[in-house]
Amino acid sequence: MSEIPTSKAEAGDTTSPPPASAPAPEPAVPQQSVDGLGNLNRMLDVPLDMTVELGRTQMPLSEVLRLDTGSVITIDRLPGEPIDLLINGRVFARGEVVVVNDTFGFRITELVDPAGGASSLRPRGG
Repeated sequence: MSEIPTSKAEAGDTTSPPPASAPAPEPAVPQQSVDGLGNLNRMLDVPLDMTVELGRTQMPLSEVLRLDTGSVITIDRLPGEPIDLLINGRVFARGEVVVVNDTFGFRITELVDPAGGASSLRPRGG
């Protein structure tokens, strides 16, 4: 009397998945490429142009040539309005001018989303 196969594997079916106790081996991938830090670490020393922009205006060359000590230039910002921090010509953050040890500084109050929005920064610990 012939035996009847009790499973697909015994019947010669090769389409069944491997047993759960033997997972397929994962390809060897260096840890640097998995977490992306390898490429990021290469870029940490790349210099960027940072500009703190108080405001902008347009004027004809004839007015620029008349500028002298004490001249006042009207810009497109109101007092108290946030000031832009540009990195390589693109707005990265907004903030305010501060004085630290008799030197001007810039305090970031919000980061600008590349899509055009902004996210306010909350003080740490609160």
